[in-house]
Amino acid sequence: MKVRKGFTLIELLIVLAIIGVLMSIGVPVYTTQLDRAKARVVAANLKTIAQTVANLAVLGHYDDYLPSDGSSKTLSSNDIKGIVKGFDTTSYAGTITLDDGSFSVVVYYNDDTSISSNDIAKAIADTCDSSHAEDNGKDYAACVLNEIPKISY
Repeated sequence: MKVRKGFTLIELLIVLAIIGVLMSIGVPVYTTQLDRAKARVVAANLKTIAQTVANLAVLGHYDDYLPSDGSSKTLSSNDIKGIVKGFDTTSYAGTITLDDGSFSVVVYYNDDTSISSNDIAKAIADTCDSSHAEDNGKDYAACVLNEIPKISY
């Protein structure tokens, strides 16, 4: 009887077909989960920035970034970088508005990448007053905090 060494071509093709099927299932699931994780990171950053700006507004710190009564001030990514330390803020911007003794803070993510605005909005939905903001006619995922009382000393 002859002893066979190695695999036949058919066996190798079957193994490659099985690996191909598993890859066709696994890669889309992996990329979807990766995109959702990125959206959750952006949502967490939006909430952190908005809450930090709101806290500073309530306490009256960072007067350079705060508007006068009845007006609104745009926060650029450099303004946000000066307020919030620790992560890249280049894709974030916002506005802070003071009206009738209370502040409204809107911080939005303005980067056109593969991160879904809907995924970001879903991750923000329960912690901010709103999860969308419009800027220059375009809708962005945002963390909106309304009616934050101003404390005067």
